[in-house]
Amino acid sequence: MVDFSTSIDIEAPPEVVFAHLVDAERMVAWMGERADLQPRPGGSFAVDINGVPF
Repeated sequence: MVDFSTSIDIEAPPEVVFAHLVDAERMVAWMGERADLQPRPGGSFAVDINGVPF
């Protein structure tokens, strides 16, 4: 597996950003068409951002 790292600056408080990363409805309001987010250890994080089903 190849390690990859990047970063961006988001002008919002951490709790607002976190809420968008763990709530599917908020995630697709921000980006993507569909999301399957299970915010727990071992849970899934899948976001359809190009119209390609996951």
